Amino acid sequence: MKIKRCACKKLKVVSVGLLLLAVAVSTVVSGCGGGQSKPEAELGSIFKKISAGLSNSSMITIAAGGDVNFGDGVTPTLTSQGLDYPFENVGGIFKNADLSFVNLECCISSGGAPVGGKEFCFRGPADSAAALSVGGIKLARLAIDSGADLVIGHHPHVVQGFELYKNRLIAYSLGNYVFSPPREISSKTLTVVALLGPNGLIQAKLVPTVISGCRPAIMSGGSAAGWLGTVAGYCSGLDTNVNIVGERGFINGATASK
Repeated sequence: MKIKRCACKKLKVVSVGLLLLAVAVSTVVSGCGGGQSKPEAELGSIFKKISAGLSNSSMITIAAGGDVNFGDGVTPTLTSQGLDYPFENVGGIFKNADLSFVNLECCISSGGAPVGGKEFCFRGPADSAAALSVGGIKLARLAIDSGADLVIGHHPHVVQGFELYKNRLIAYSLGNYVFSPPREISSKTLTVVALLGPNGLIQAKLVPTVISGCRPAIMSGGSAAGWLGTVAGYCSGLDTNVNIVGERGFINGATASK
């Protein structure tokens, strides 16, 4: 796993789940991935037009996915398919971002026993940690008012809307990601790549994704367009516009719209 120095030393990323975490980023982790997914070889040139005239040292790309649970129904899949399996379909997205981020929704341990009477007990095998190197308005607005540049929400297990607030992007929930979801709506998710500059969001790309075989897979065709349309509806309720171009959705920040 490579560590790269970033010129955006004042960038702050907030994850909102059960806890509120603010991270001042002075170094960023370059994500590692398995397979190279077809459309995401484009990542290096996605923002070429909108970033013209901006110094590369003043921008950072952040790729994010939702909840990762190596326990429950995912454990036997990891055992049979190996640790490269979970992020194989989306590895190209994370590999090319400056910072890659998911929410670990389980403990990782080979010991202990479930608490009696607890309905959900998610525990991933001890070696599953290696897979991570392979591959409200609830608090969010307050984080931005306090200096955060990006807010990423997790834990509801379904995708919720995005809001552009003071030219900072809030993702209220990215849903599940590596999971064994109990129903269709919790199997639909997103992979998000946000390009940030000194003045906040330049542009965010929404990649429609679905959980298949306990791992995220990039959607295509009518399924992709339909899901992006649904997400755009969530966002419109937060006064945020999503431009759907082909099989991708885009949220433009102030810099991109000039």
